[in-house]
Amino acid sequence: ALAEGGEILIGDLPPMITAPRGSAGDRMQSLEEMEREHIANVLRSVGGHRDRAAAILGITRSTLWRKINKFGLSD
Repeated sequence: ALAEGGEILIGDLPPMITAPRGSAGDRMQSLEEMEREHIANVLRSVGGHRDRAAAILGITRSTLWRKINKFGLSD
């Protein structure tokens, strides 16, 4: 519908579809690595306030405490 001619060409597509996504050699993170990184980012964003971090993460403070210890994120 937005193409100029009778065919849709790559140039007619939006960048989010045509942009390269990374090579097959890019390292993928495990779920555990992603969880550690996310918890660390949330803690950093709230200045280390664990009650607020737990609320943002949707977990209890005791669960957050266990994950902090598991991932070695303690101060």
